[in-house]
Amino acid sequence: MLKNRKSDSGPTVIIGCVLNTDTNHFLSEIIFGLEEEEIPFIVEKQDDNDLICDTVESAYNMALRSSLAVGIFIGRDKEIVLHHKKLPPKQPYFYLEPNEVNLDKARRIGTNAGRIVKRLPLLDI
Repeated sequence: MLKNRKSDSGPTVIIGCVLNTDTNHFLSEIIFGLEEEEIPFIVEKQDDNDLICDTVESAYNMALRSSLAVGIFIGRDKEIVLHHKKLPPKQPYFYLEPNEVNLDKARRIGTNAGRIVKRLPLLDI
């Protein structure tokens, strides 16, 4: 079900997530948003026990490692963060609290990640 659109030498957005039944649906929508913008990505699944930093810091770390400088992280409680490596570590583009997250907003996070890469105006979340 989850796939990576990645060439071995090509640039990618990195999506990190703690996978569970709640976050899996949001991950799929984020992927759909990235695919609509034709942006390659990789998904890094994380074990809940392996998390050593908060969701914002995790998204920032994904952005630092991404060759496109964009990282997304979905936390265990369904919070979603979109970050760029040129932003301050504690100031992401978007931070969605668990009570704000829905499938439409998750897709727009993916779309906006692609729009950041393409340097296009962002959609409202």
